[in-house]
Formats: sequence, C-alpha cells, structure tokens
Amino acid sequence: MPIKDYRKQHETDIAKAAKKTASDEKEYAAERLGAVKGGADEKAHAIASTELTVENLGDQIDQLCKILLKKSESVKVRDAVITQLNMAEFFGPAYEPHRAKVEEALRSVATDKSTTIRHAALQKLALKNDDYARDILKKSLNSDNEEVIDDAGAIRLLGLDDHGEVTKIAKAKFEKLSAKAKKEAVRVLVSDPDASKLLSKVMKDKSHDGELRKLSAIGLQKLDSSEFLKNALKAVKDKAEDPKVQAAYINTANIELEDVEKAAKQAAKEGLESLAKRAKKLRKETRSRILKGAAKRFVDKAGKL
Repeated sequence: MPIKDYRKQHETDIAKAAKKTASDEKEYAAERLGAVKGGADEKAHAIASTELTVENLGDQIDQLCKILLKKSESVKVRDAVITQLNMAEFFGPAYEPHRAKVEEALRSVATDKSTTIRHAALQKLALKNDDYARDILKKSLNSDNEEVIDDAGAIRLLGLDDHGEVTKIAKAKFEKLSAKAKKEAVRVLVSDPDASKLLSKVMKDKSHDGELRKLSAIGLQKLDSSEFLKNALKAVKDKAEDPKVQAAYINTANIELEDVEKAAKQAAKEGLESLAKRAKKLRKETRSRILKGAAKRFVDKAGKL
C-alpha cells in the first residue's frame, strides 16, 4: 500500500476509534450513574464526582432526573442530584435543550415530603421566576400553612422575583409573621416606596428586637431620609433606649454624610446637625463603648458639613 494511502487509512482508523471512545464514554457515564450501588454516602459521592461533559450531558441529565423523582431514594442522594443539575446549567447552550426537563422534575419535587428537597427545588425555581413555584410560595404565605415552607423562607424566595407581589403580602401580613420572617419582609420592603410608614413604625417600636429595628432603619433611610433622621434623633435622646440600637441608628445616619455636598444641600441637613449635637453629648454621657465609637465617627464626619 502506498505510504499516502496508508497514512489516510491510519487517520480514518484513529478518527473512528476516537468517535467510538467518546460514544462508549458517554454510554458508560450514563450507565454508571444509573447503576450506582451502596449506601447514601457512597451514592451521593458517586453522583457528585460524576463528570459532566457536553457529550454526555443529555444522558446524565436523564439519569439525574430519574434519581431525583425516585421518592424511595435518600434525601442525601437526591440533594446531590439537585447540586449536579445546578452544575449542568453552566454548560450554557448545551444545557438549553434539557432545561424544560430539569425544571419539570424540580416542579415535581417542590412539594416533596423532604424539607431539604422542597427548599432546594423551590429556590432553584424561584431564581428562574417560575410561576408554579411562585404560586406555591404565595399560597403558603396567604394561608399561614407552613407545611411546604415557613413564612421566612417563602418571603425570601418570593423576594428573588421582581413582580412586586411579595411586598403587598409582606405589608398585609406583617404583624402575623414570625420574628425571622419579619426581618425577611423588611429586606424586601426596601424596594417599595409605600413601605416607609410601616418601616418607621417598626423602627420606633421597642417591642421588636434590635436587629429588626436596625434593618427597618436602614430601609427607611433609603425610602425617606427625613423621617429616618427624625426617628433616629428621638431614639438617641431617649435615655431608656438600648445603646446598641442608638449606635446602629447613628451608624446608619452616616450614610447621609457619604456625599457631604449632597447632604449640605438637602432638607435633611437640619436633622443631621441636630443628630450631630446629640451625638456629641452622648460621647460624654454613655458608658457604652459601641455607642461612644458610633457617636465619635458621626460627629467627626458631620463636622465637614
């Protein structure tokens, strides 16, 4: 055989072998994933260590979805599956043909008996603004039914969406929410211009814990800085107020001073100056190191007005 023909034949054989090897690896990967043996730890480890490639992605996703939908499988294994499905999305265009299958599988386990699986599925779907997940979360909040997800989790996940529905629910049900959910509610209400009245009320209410009041102060400062400064001044004048809360309010007021030129021009300047005067007195009166430090920083910065 002429050398030229020999080389051509050799190259053809190599190409066929490479193609067959890729096909074999693809089939082997899918078979390996579908036939994982052992306990939950071994299975979860095998799933986590299974390599995803563009070539085997479709088969792997098929196998992963089957395992996820197998209710008799352990939570640890199915949670590892969801993690792998999340990784699959990084393949971009190669993942798109399989997106619908993955999302349908996630919807199927969004009300799973396992809290871990439910929450993982709902979070993934909520990030995609999925209508089905959003309906589950809204129904859970509106019915006060925490069988699927608690109120804090529902608000947090609804807050990932930009439909604005969560702010309406958060305001309407605020008093009935758990302490943890109220904090999540305050975080999402920062985006609602009509929430300033509620945030002002929470900021002034000593029956709420300090962390919730601090979050409300930060939110109110963004929505209505004048109202925030009025509340902050009242709080730092109150000798019965928690020094940590006073310090938090003063630290939040520092945001008003970030742009000195802007602060000097706005109507809030009078409030800032009044707060600075009170903070100056607090440095001498308080025994709280946290409050002394916050007051000093604010007074030093306010002196530039």
